[in-house]
Amino acid sequence: MSSRGPAAQLHTEPSLLPPMHDPDRRVEVAVIPGWEVRVLPFNHPGSASLARRGMHHLQLWSPLWQISAVSPSALTDGRWEVVRGDQRLRVHCVHHLGRVCEQWGVLPPDPLMVREQVMFWVTAHLIGVVPASSGLTLSGEP
Repeated sequence: MSSRGPAAQLHTEPSLLPPMHDPDRRVEVAVIPGWEVRVLPFNHPGSASLARRGMHHLQLWSPLWQISAVSPSALTDGRWEVVRGDQRLRVHCVHHLGRVCEQWGVLPPDPLMVREQVMFWVTAHLIGVVPASSGLTLSGEP
């Protein structure tokens, strides 16, 4: 996880990515080689509402390749959604996400590391293992 200040967290022009894929709407919580793992802070006003409606998710963001992938949720019809420029695709699993990345000439995220992050940041939160008061905020400060 990086310790960049708020100005350094701006990755791209907001108009270039759909709102659901804007990395600045989430905080970086981990790094997988070539990718940042980003989540909506648990204390964000909309976090509990998203979780109740099956919309809690994480984002894989590649600042180098300007690719965003959002994990399966009700927001994406239970599929991974990946966006690069004006291309938006939905795929069934992290392995298919990797194939899309390879077709684009991009280092795919490691599927085992991705599963681990989804289990911790999405699944554990939904079943109450990770408390809502975990302290993550948009500023990255506790």
